[in-house]
Order: sequence, then structure tokens, then C-alpha cells
Amino acid sequence: MRRPSSVYTHRLKFRFAQLVINAIALFAIGAGMAAYFKAYPTSVKVVNKSLNVSTTPIIVEKKSDNPAPGICLPVIVQFCKQHKIPYNFTVFPNYIGHFGQRDAEQELEVYDAVVDVKCYDLAALFLCSLFVPKCGPTGGVVRPCRSLCMVCDFGFQCDVKRCIPKDWQCDGHVDCKDQSDELKCHKCGPGMINCGADKCITQEHLCDGTVDCPWGQDERNCLRLSERNGDEGKGQLEVYRPDQEKWVPACVAHWDERTSAKTICSLLGYSVANYSRLLQGKDIQSPPIYDTTAIWRFNQHKRPKNLILEFGSCPEKNYPTVQLSCTNYVCGRVRKTYDAGENSGRRRKQKQKRIVGGVPSKPGDWPFLAALLGGPEEVFYCAGVLIADQWVLTASHCVGNHSDVNGWTIQLGITRRHAHSFYGQKMKVKRVVPHPLYNVGVAHDNDIALFQLSSRVTFHEHLSPVCLPPANKELKPGTKCTVIGWGKKEDTGQMFGDSGGPLLCHENGDTETWFVGGIVSWGIKCAHPHLPGVYAYVPKYKKWIEQQIAKYSGD
Repeated sequence: MRRPSSVYTHRLKFRFAQLVINAIALFAIGAGMAAYFKAYPTSVKVVNKSLNVSTTPIIVEKKSDNPAPGICLPVIVQFCKQHKIPYNFTVFPNYIGHFGQRDAEQELEVYDAVVDVKCYDLAALFLCSLFVPKCGPTGGVVRPCRSLCMVCDFGFQCDVKRCIPKDWQCDGHVDCKDQSDELKCHKCGPGMINCGADKCITQEHLCDGTVDCPWGQDERNCLRLSERNGDEGKGQLEVYRPDQEKWVPACVAHWDERTSAKTICSLLGYSVANYSRLLQGKDIQSPPIYDTTAIWRFNQHKRPKNLILEFGSCPEKNYPTVQLSCTNYVCGRVRKTYDAGENSGRRRKQKQKRIVGGVPSKPGDWPFLAALLGGPEEVFYCAGVLIADQWVLTASHCVGNHSDVNGWTIQLGITRRHAHSFYGQKMKVKRVVPHPLYNVGVAHDNDIALFQLSSRVTFHEHLSPVCLPPANKELKPGTKCTVIGWGKKEDTGQMFGDSGGPLLCHENGDTETWFVGGIVSWGIKCAHPHLPGVYAYVPKYKKWIEQQIAKYSGD
């Protein structure tokens, strides 16, 4: 009798094993479904409430009480707990088709990098509302977005679609285009302007030469030149008139040939006055008084109050004014306010750590910081630093293959990316200049690049350039420097928001001036105490930077 072949025997064994596995799987699925229908309602209930849109913030308070015991389950997904979503209980199945939090958690891990880029502050909330939906008061799923948060649950809504953090409201800095975040602040009377720190002033205190606000906001950006305020300043001197809400030619009733031009250029941030010319009004009976009175005598720590008042004091339409040309803009300065009593607006010195564990900055604190935005949606990619009125320094890895200049936008003069900036400027890009040896031989080597802006920016106290390193500068071990950028404040992975941003250092003994010593390149984890951050060493590339600026600035 012929015996069956070994192949046939193996097939029988395989089929038998399949039957056993299928039986076990069916038993497990049946038990799981029984447990599911015992624990969950037979149908998914959809709560579709329509909420009235209000100009007042909608505050969501975290509650520990289960809204529907036996149906709602505590949120245990680490992704959602880490990003502090404003609810504690969930219900399944979710919109993706998951029947439990473990499956949802596995898929959410993929989106960590998307959230870390910080394209949108509510990205984590949106993802959690899909994968780990909020459980409503009747045990139903609360749908994402409109029903869940009305976009601005835990912030302050303004400008129709803008949502800012709650603590930006009534902090003395205008973050909304409609200025509603600084209106109706509880300690300010009608018509008064909120300065922050419970300080209120009237309109007449703006640009009067006296610092009244805690951070000196009332005396910033009060003077300018009419034609250009960049690497070179040029034009008629203008002063901001808050009573008229516009810029007008400055009144020059006194003039000192030896010091006046230099004084005005210094007030505007320049160290050299190249040219000045007094302009007589058509109906002026007498020319400006040429004198050397104390009105022109001041030092860098004290703004000449009488001088600022004089610039805006002539009531006539025709009065003496001045044209100026100033050069040598003083780089690397974080503009100080000036002495004015107790609240002099001096910068509050505080110890700041790296961005992980660092502290938020106030508007105007870092006037040279730049944000690199990509695509028609202007998605935030990287940081950068302004080094001249038409040039931004960043990392080559931020540029990547996106060398098409039409895809880039550079935002300057801001520290709060999601706020409306009255002093900020958005510029298109004329040219992208990555280092020619980037990634050649060694990965991320020569990680440095330049953006040439489509036009020159206007310098002021919220927007100015940082210095390049001094000649032959060497950063020695132990040198204390500062990193600025929009990076994460917790150590949860790579440094997305920091990339391309500057490592800022002081020259020996000069704590008033910053120069860019490095550009954030890469790191293992993020600001980990035992793992180094890697920066492009800017002193090495100073000559290359200057060559590119000289090569392209004339075209």
C-alpha cells in the first residue's frame, strides 16, 4: 500500500493548525464583542449643539467627575494627556473605527512630529478629538472642532478667527488687530490705554518723552525718517502724533550745528550723521534758534524729554523741519527704555535657560529674530536671524530642496507668532543662498544659508539686525550664550521650532551688544543636559557671509 507523501502530510497539519487558530480567534472576538456591548450603548449618540459665537472667551474647566458613569472612560492616552487636552473622559468607538484607547494611542504616535512643528496650536486638540473623543454628559461622542471647542475654548478670541492665549489678554501688549485684548481691562477707565502690570495711561502720554509703561511701550517707535530706515537712514525727520494718529514732519525750533544731527541719528539707532539740512516753512517769520542749550545734551541712558516734546509741538502747518542722512546702524542692541521715575521701563534681568525650560519673551525683546514660513498657507518651518536690512541668516537644512523663492515668506519684528503685529513686517524672498558645501562629506556639515529679501526692511525698536562676530572672534569653551526661537519648552524629542535660529553671545565686557555666534543645526533629543546641541559655527563663515552680501546686494 502506497504511503502518503510528506508534502501531503504537511498540508494536512497546516490546515488543522489554521482551524485551531480560527476557532481561538472567533472565541476571542465573540468574548470581546460581548464585553463591548455590555459596557457601551447599542448606538453611538451624536450631540449636535449649535453655540452662539461670542466676543468673550469660552473657558473650559477640567472636571474630574465622570459625566456618564459606566459609559465614559478616563483618558489614559499619553499623547493627549501630555498636550493637556481640556477634557478627562472619552468614549469609544471613535471616528477612525478604533474600539479602545490602546489602538488609538498607537496611531497617534505618528502625529508627534506634526504637532511639534507648531503649525497650529490646536493641532493636538483636534487629533485627540478624533482619536480619543470627548465623552458628553449623556455618554455620547462630542464631535470635534465646532461642538468641542469653537476654536478658542481655552484662549481669547479676536479678529474673527484669531485665538490667543488667555494670559495675553490685558498684559499691556496689543496682540489683536481689533485691539480687543487690551480693551475693557478691569483697572482702566474709559479711553485709557492698558500698559500691563495694572498700569493705565491716557493717549496724551504716548510719545511725550517720558516712560510711563512698565516696558516702555509708550515711548517706542516715536521717530523715523521719511524715506528709509535700514542700514542707512535717509529723509525728513518725522514724529508720531497720537492725537492725530499719524506721522507728521518733526518741528525743529532749536538747532545746534555741532551736535543736533548726531543726536537725532543716535535716537534713531545710528552712530554717524552724514548730512543734515534745515528746511524753512513757507510762512515762517524767523528761522530756528541756533543754540547749544541743554536740550541737546543727553546720554544713552536718558531720553531728552524736552526734545521729544518739541518735535511735536509746532501748531502751524508750516514750520522748520530737517532732512538727515544717517549711517552705521548700531547692530545687536535690544533697545532700552529710559529713566522715568520708579517705573523706568528698564529691562528686567532674569536668568533664562535654554528654550527647553526657558521663558516666554515680551514683544520687542528680540528685534532680530525671524520666522521662515513656507507655501501659500505660510506654514512655520524654521527660525532665522536678521543680519542686515535685506539679509536673513539661517540653516541650510531649513532650505532643503525648497529653493524656489516664491514659496518662502519671512516674518520679522515679532516674538508672538500667532499675534497680530503692528510693528512686524512680512517679506517675500528674492534669493536663497545655501552654503555650496552643505552635506558634502559629512552630514549636516556647513549647515548655514542666507535669504535675500525682496526689499529692504524698516528698522525700529521692534525690528533691527544682530551683529556678525567680531574679526578673528573665537568662542572658547565656557562662553555663555543664549538661544532664542519658537522651540518646545519640554524635552519630548527633536528641536523643530529652534532650527535655524541664532545662538547669541556677548563680546567680552560688552553686555549691551549681541552677536550671532552659531545657528541651530541639530541635536539628539532636545536640550538634554548630557547630550550636546550642534550649531553651525558662524565665526568660521563670516567671510563667506560678507562675500555673498557684497555679491548680490548691488543687483
